[in-house]
Amino acid sequence: MTLPASGTIAISDINTEIGQASTFSSDLNFLTNLVLPAQRQGTQNMTTFYSKAYFQNSTQGNCSNGNCTNNCNCGNIQCTNCFISDTVNCTNCDGQQWLQTNCNCACTYNCNTSQTVSYNCNCACNCSKIICAKLYEFGYMDPNVWVADQAYGKWLRQNDRRVYRGYIRWARTVTAWMDGKGPDCFLWLPKEQRSAAQKKAITAMALRIGIPWSEHMAYLMGARPKDNL
Repeated sequence: MTLPASGTIAISDINTEIGQASTFSSDLNFLTNLVLPAQRQGTQNMTTFYSKAYFQNSTQGNCSNGNCTNNCNCGNIQCTNCFISDTVNCTNCDGQQWLQTNCNCACTYNCNTSQTVSYNCNCACNCSKIICAKLYEFGYMDPNVWVADQAYGKWLRQNDRRVYRGYIRWARTVTAWMDGKGPDCFLWLPKEQRSAAQKKAITAMALRIGIPWSEHMAYLMGARPKDNL
């Protein structure tokens, strides 16, 4: 229940709200001390308790309280394509119940995290750089398009994980070539020339395909006024 917003209110009503018997012996000072400190009145009276409910608020607190951790430790692996969610579930930031206004929700407290690149070697992509991340790293992609591209990637992970994982499987090889690594495919060239040639050719291919596609994703996410046909 929630206490009335107006009209007659009795101490027995408040006792019932906080889980005591209606006949429980209490006084106004005792009950006022159960009100959220920020919502107490300077001069205490029964109107202090209007619209109050007794609950532990799980949407209060400071995201820097140590409860929110990203658990992103890549060791010696240099990965920049793995992103944590923009919210992290945290433990309840308020240590007790109070008589307070607002909703009586038993939800999990979510903190907004930094929107910068994060690292997490437990992700499905195995910490190899996806193509758009590599193009952005090389300086070929507009920062606004990059942000929208990442938002689309997050949407895809949540709504079509098969497509996302399929993309990651072959993108690992493409980005390895763009780093001058990966399997040999230009077998007609001397071995000492293959890596550089593969890097040049695959990067050019990624530019021809990846930049228009990223601009299309940015359009889908509302970050560009015109689509890229």
